[in-house]
Amino acid sequence: MFSAAVCQDGKYEVIFPVAVPDEGTFDWLDEFLEKNPQYVELSDRAIIKWAEKSGISHSEQNSWKNCNDKPDPQWLA
Repeated sequence: MFSAAVCQDGKYEVIFPVAVPDEGTFDWLDEFLEKNPQYVELSDRAIIKWAEKSGISHSEQNSWKNCNDKPDPQWLA
């Protein structure tokens, strides 16, 4: 996750949240991003959302087979 705010001094802020799998990581992240809209999420979940908005579809079946915090997109041709 990084700040998308325009940088004045050449330095950007990057946050690396560390969490235990299947313990509410995305719930925390959703709440954080809602309160801090200047940050952008960089994750598998964010890439899947971006791809869907771009018209690339993926299989919903078993897309979260690894754990709830690591989606497997299984892109469709």
